[in-house]
Amino acid sequence: MAIYRGPGGAGDATGDATNASALALAAKDAAQASATSAASSATAAANSATSASTSATDADTSATNAAGSATTASTAATNASNSASNAADSATEAASSASDAADSATAAASSASSASTDASTASTQATNAASSASSASTSASTATTKASEAATSATNAASSASSASTSATNASNSATAAAASETNAATSASSASTSATTAVNAKTDALAAQAAAETAETNAETAATSASSSASSASTSATNAASSATAAASSATSAASSATSAAASAVTAATFDPALYLAKSGNLSGLANTVTAANNIGLNPYGNGFKNRIINGAMMIDQRNAGASSTPTSSTYVTDRWNSILTQASKLTLGQNLNSITPPIGLPNYAGFQSTSSYSLSSGDYFIMRQSIEGFNFADFGFGTVNAQTVTISFWVRSSLTGTFGGAFCNYAFTRSYPFTYIVNSANTWEQKTITIAGDTGGTWVGASASGAASLTFGLGVGSTNSGTAGAWASASYTSATGATSVVGTNGATFYITGVQLEKGSTATSFDYRPYGTELALCQRYYYKQGGDGTSTNFYSMGVEGASSATGQAGSFPVTMRAVPTVTVGSGVSFYSPASGGKAFTIATNRSSTTTASLDISITGGGATTGQAGAIYASGAGGSISYSSEL
Repeated sequence: MAIYRGPGGAGDATGDATNASALALAAKDAAQASATSAASSATAAANSATSASTSATDADTSATNAAGSATTASTAATNASNSASNAADSATEAASSASDAADSATAAASSASSASTDASTASTQATNAASSASSASTSASTATTKASEAATSATNAASSASSASTSATNASNSATAAAASETNAATSASSASTSATTAVNAKTDALAAQAAAETAETNAETAATSASSSASSASTSATNAASSATAAASSATSAASSATSAAASAVTAATFDPALYLAKSGNLSGLANTVTAANNIGLNPYGNGFKNRIINGAMMIDQRNAGASSTPTSSTYVTDRWNSILTQASKLTLGQNLNSITPPIGLPNYAGFQSTSSYSLSSGDYFIMRQSIEGFNFADFGFGTVNAQTVTISFWVRSSLTGTFGGAFCNYAFTRSYPFTYIVNSANTWEQKTITIAGDTGGTWVGASASGAASLTFGLGVGSTNSGTAGAWASASYTSATGATSVVGTNGATFYITGVQLEKGSTATSFDYRPYGTELALCQRYYYKQGGDGTSTNFYSMGVEGASSATGQAGSFPVTMRAVPTVTVGSGVSFYSPASGGKAFTIATNRSSTTTASLDISITGGGATTGQAGAIYASGAGGSISYSSEL
């Protein structure tokens, strides 16, 4: 700045000083204004930088959240991938049963691969977002540095203004000092201008930082949106994978169902019953026709094997009575192998197919009982129906050992009474017994019942021998002495359960039973039909009857007379009997020879074995001739000789 100095000596000096002072004050004011403006600019720049830093921090937080979301999405996708992989494994296993399951598993694996790819893309975008946020943070840090520099410049400007004030004061004392102050003021003004420029630059940098932060925030939002979209895609892919896995599981279930159906069909085929098939198909009606047709085409209508350890469970064999009923005064057989044991005479009428009621389908015969009075039981009374089982036919059940097998008893029953009925399964010695109950729900209606009994690991049970091993009894009225708690093994001689219905207690009450089966295992299966000839042979091991078939004359055995009063007679049994039989000669049986004609006789000695009947007889009244042949024969239609080795 140029300073005018006019003529005038000291006065001029005074004027110059005054001018210098004014100029100094003006410079001071200008410097202060510049400093204030610079300070304001610096403050604004600092605020902008702070805002930029905050925005950058928010952007960084958003980016971090986006990265977390992306990581979560990646984890979810990974889980989906794992689930899909598991589904694929399950589907692969299911593929062995059905090709549809394999196709579904392949689809599941493909969806899982897509989900994994989407998750990887989401993770990459999240990484980019994190990088943008890091750049924003760096820009914000730079802005903060610039703002700090601007604040420093503002401080310097304030110091310069203070120096200018000092110079103005000195100028009032010395023009030289004023000139110096002028120079200083100019310098200070220049510094202030520089500071202001610096502040402007700082502001510009701050605005750039803010813009960078906003860009970073936008990038972060974009990355977060992309990550969210990728996560959504991953979720969708995972859902698709889950759907595919579900489809695979459904296909596997279908395959398993098909396998189960196939197994059931195999079981059905394995247990095919031609007789029942023919009857149900409507091709034939009536068991007899069905049996005939099955035999004609080479099938066994009754099946094979010895699943059922009960003999004559269908009550079809009745050698003793030929279907005739009776009212016994002592124990007797209602049908072959089924002994009716009673302590009081004439309380029951019994017989095969008694009263000629309609039997259950597929079982044309039954054992029937009808009470003849209303008898009140005493404690020691019992009226039971029993079959004893030979050791050879029961040893494999392992009773009396730790390997005792569970047994299941099934049967069809009908009674005019309803309520709880009883019975028992026992060892032959009756030192171990298991009372059981069953319920007749409807009067005069055939109902099938099932009893399952855990094998007895205690007590003494006969093994593989011809001796008796076990007994199955059905109670028709049993007193308290021989009744026990149902459902448990006991070391007692129980033949029924406590509280069971007494058939003999109601006059005219009826009880019918058939289809009795005792088998190994805990499940009742279909009745084990056997051919009539097989069932008859099984019965003849215990009882064999000659004659009594309605033929007027039957010759049973031949022999040679050894003396006038004795002869040997021999003949073979149709099957090997369980033990040497006892012999009973019925009415109408005589000995015949040419010398003696027909004469009565008695058995002197039973020399029979289990395979051959051999008798020494005494002829009543003598008349035999040594060396002459003779024969035992039935002179009447009902005459018979019977051999029994029953248990």
